[in-house]
Formats: sequence, C-alpha cells, structure tokens
Amino acid sequence: MGRHAGRPWLPDPIIKEHFKDIARRDKWSRTLITLDGRLKVELIVLKLTGKARELYGKYAVVYDERVIPGYQYGRDVVGLIFYLRHKYRMSYDEIIDHLKQFNINIDKSRVSRLLRLGEVAFMKKSLEKTLEELKRRGNAILVIDGAQPEKGQPAVWFALEVTTGKPLLVRVLDSQDTDSIVRFLKEVRGILDDVKVKAVVSDGQREIREAVKKVFPEAEHQLCQFHYLKNVARRIIELDRKLAKNLRREVRRLKEFRDGRKLASRGFKKRSLS
Repeated sequence: MGRHAGRPWLPDPIIKEHFKDIARRDKWSRTLITLDGRLKVELIVLKLTGKARELYGKYAVVYDERVIPGYQYGRDVVGLIFYLRHKYRMSYDEIIDHLKQFNINIDKSRVSRLLRLGEVAFMKKSLEKTLEELKRRGNAILVIDGAQPEKGQPAVWFALEVTTGKPLLVRVLDSQDTDSIVRFLKEVRGILDDVKVKAVVSDGQREIREAVKKVFPEAEHQLCQFHYLKNVARRIIELDRKLAKNLRREVRRLKEFRDGRKLASRGFKKRSLS
C-alpha cells in the first residue's frame, strides 16, 4: 500500500458520522480485480484533527466498500473462493479454472491467501455470535492449552470456551513463561469484555496456574479430565508395568480399536489439501 501502509482504513459511513473535524483530503486511486472486471476505485487520505486524531492518529484512509485493505482482489472474489472451497470442496486447481470464466487469472498461492482471509472473516463473525451468547448468559468457562511442535520452538496456544465449543483466541508464543501466558490471557479477557470467567480448565502447568491467578483471580481452576486420568494411570504403570503392557496389547486386539484406527486413517487422507 506504499506510503499509506499501516494507517487506519475506515468505511465511509463512519467518517461521515464521527469525523466532522477533517482538515485536508488527498485522493488517489487503484485498480481492483472483481467478478465484474477490473475497476478503478478512489481512496481518500484524510488529515485528522481534534477527537478524530486522538482516536485514529494523524492520518486515515477512506476506502470503497469493495476494497480489502492490502489486497488487489475485491470482497466478491474472496467470498466466491471461500464458497467454492467449503461448499463444493473444490481443489485449488478447480477454483482457478472456475475463476477464468470471470477473466481472473490467479495462482495457487494467491488462492491460498484469499481463502485464509475468508476463513479469518468467517471466524470473526462466528466469534461475534459466540460473544453475544456468552453476554446473554453472563459467564464463560475456558480451556487453556499450548502445543509445542519441537522442544525449544515457539508453541501454539489457544483459549476455547467450553459450553459453546468455540475458540476465542489462538496465538504463537515464543516463550511459555508466566509473563507470556499472562499477556495471552489478558488478550482473552479483552475479547470477553465484561463476560465473567467462571472457571478455567488446563493441564495444571505451574506457569498456567500462576497466570490464571493474576488475570482471573476469582475463577475456579480445574485440572482437565484427560490429564487427571493420565496422572492416575502413570502411578498404576509404575506399580505394575507388566499389567500395563498386557492391557495395552489386549486393547489393540479389540475390533473397535482396529476399526477406529482405520477410520481415522481414511479421514486423514480424505482431508488432505490439494
């Protein structure tokens, strides 16, 4: 976006309602690729004063509603790609062929980027509905956990609301110390706004316990059932490793276990991306 990168992009109705103290306007245009062809759209750079500057800084950019800031493709193109992928399970190659009828030539990497953009927008809309439901109820129960692919590497942390089954936040944390988890939980608290966190469920990691006490001091903190049973099983294994070995062998012989593994294997292959 050149010299205007990083500035807030505001839809025109917001400007009309809240920005009556605009000092100067500069206009510039760009080409937008849409399902109706290539269009010239006008963008306006505003120099803000007063309350507007306090809210958004010195400059802001007003954009056409069809524009997605930072992308040359219109919202209709992103919507169609998302629809074809998730409604009709089209491969990337099939989506590329389909877009050719609109005279849009696009490669797999751009399809992938626009698809992720659509998925983020969908998740944002889903999150808004989840928050509405939680606000009606007045409280939330969280599951907090992190997964580290390799030791010493950044870990993916997530916060899930139990009663709705919806994710609230996913972040990659370079460190898993208490301060990093505190920052993560504060972001979760900001998303929930005035919704009270009734309880937090985790694996009981010391850093998580300390972070929860700092951010959600009134919430109950419970060990998840999986880790509870895993901890209990560990003591049984230590007492009788032979019993554990025989039990594992007998479980693997069960027809339900074998069928489950086959189904899981087929499901993984079916869901592999193009």
